[in-house]
Amino acid sequence: MNTEMRLIDFIYLYSTKLKFLAYVTLAGVILGLSIPFFIPKKYAGVATFASSSKTKNSNSVMGGESAGGLTVLTSALAAAAGSPSGNIFYISLMKSSRVEDMIINQTKLAEHYGVKNAASARGLLEKNTFIKEDLGGIVTITFYDKDPKIAALVADAYITELNSLLNSMSITEAQKHSKFLGERLKIARDELEILENKLSDYQRKNKVIMADTQLRAGLEITSRIESSIYAERMRLKALREVEREGSPAMLETESNIRTLEDQLQSLYKRPSSTKSMKNKKSGEAISSLLGSPELLAEYNRFIRDIETRSIIYSFLLKEYEMSLANAAKEKIAVEVIDQAEIPTGPASPNKRLILLLSIAISVLLGLIIPVLTEAWKNYRAQPANAEIFSKIHRELRSLKIYKVK
Repeated sequence: MNTEMRLIDFIYLYSTKLKFLAYVTLAGVILGLSIPFFIPKKYAGVATFASSSKTKNSNSVMGGESAGGLTVLTSALAAAAGSPSGNIFYISLMKSSRVEDMIINQTKLAEHYGVKNAASARGLLEKNTFIKEDLGGIVTITFYDKDPKIAALVADAYITELNSLLNSMSITEAQKHSKFLGERLKIARDELEILENKLSDYQRKNKVIMADTQLRAGLEITSRIESSIYAERMRLKALREVEREGSPAMLETESNIRTLEDQLQSLYKRPSSTKSMKNKKSGEAISSLLGSPELLAEYNRFIRDIETRSIIYSFLLKEYEMSLANAAKEKIAVEVIDQAEIPTGPASPNKRLILLLSIAISVLLGLIIPVLTEAWKNYRAQPANAEIFSKIHRELRSLKIYKVK
């Protein structure tokens, strides 16, 4: 019976306070519609990435390949922190001052925020940045700003600068090999240039100009003859160890040596025919070389050294280009899943959420205030409580602090 009476009392109370409840609810609606106008709009730039090392690790395990040092490090950190992937390492790097300073410099956030020192800019950057990782290992970077372009730019800058830092930290075997080949390539190029300059000085000093194929042909003939003479002498030396003096094989070899030496001497002493100006210059060049065995030997040495250095340089250049390609493949970086797009609408304030919360709070206040007011009246109406309140009024009136009518 008492419960029914209380329920009836509540129904009666609210029936007499319907106007008050309507006014409070209306005030809540007006407040909920007005609040968003006083909150600055903020746009959200959202970018997502996943650890490329995670995919590479799974492939390497299946294919029998070994992971790199940084991959092992990220895996160890992930296991220690309970992360589903090595992204905990990357998230920690993104929250470091080094990456934040790189982002601030790239996007000019200090000027955008109107602050003069990096510490203040970092504080605002951290305040507006939210980084989270889901169970699938996907990392989402959300940055809020009043400028939609800046919001997207900063979200993408996190991934860009993270990759830049990772590549500066990681030195793979291919990169070491590429650096070594680059140093050797520079040395080979410098040596080749020095030899070419020496040959040029030698040609000017001795008036030797390698102008056409005629000079090349003459030099090649003399080189072949000298090589044949050397080979025959080596053969004769070997025969003397096994044959007796005056044997047919030895006589034949000695005859070949004399014939080749006569041919070489005839080349040294042979005059050149000069029918035209061009042939005249070539003939003078051939005569100057073939007429002096010392000049010829020195010239052949220059040509041989330059050709050798050219072969070495070409080989190093090809190896260097291949090492650069391999080093690029081994670069450690995170894989971008979604780049941040310029948002078309603000992410905050959420007008609908604010309106619903305002209405809910106003309705709740409209229901609680009448109950509290009625309970207060009933409490004061009790005789024992009325005497207590009367004493309080008299004390306050004597102190002249509270005026009772």
